[in-house]
Amino acid sequence: MFLRSKRRIRCLWGLDNMCTVFPIVDLAGNDSSPVAELRQHEGYLSSCRFIDDQQILTSSGDSTCILWDIEKQAVKKTFDSHSSDVMSVSISPDKQIFVSGNCDTTAKVFDIHNGTCIGTFTGHEATLA
Repeated sequence: MFLRSKRRIRCLWGLDNMCTVFPIVDLAGNDSSPVAELRQHEGYLSSCRFIDDQQILTSSGDSTCILWDIEKQAVKKTFDSHSSDVMSVSISPDKQIFVSGNCDTTAKVFDIHNGTCIGTFTGHEATLA
């Protein structure tokens, strides 16, 4: 899968359990190394969303979401309240909270900054993607 930030970076993710971030210029044909290779998940990556050009949020089949510092290639926070594969993430416009959709048929709302799960929504009959 492929995603672009607003200004200068893009990322690729998939079944290799890794999110790879590239400068946009590199995807235009220049031969260059990635800006970051973010490795911590123990399952496939299902989704990622940029918070800004310095941070990205990933979700995984390992039941977690991770907030990353792209430059440091370091985990800032792990969100681990789900009981099965996390299939998607969506960030609020103010970048204060995000929602994750899960194979356990729940959607959870998290505070991005303190890591707290502030809401769980049930009632779906199938995986939330």
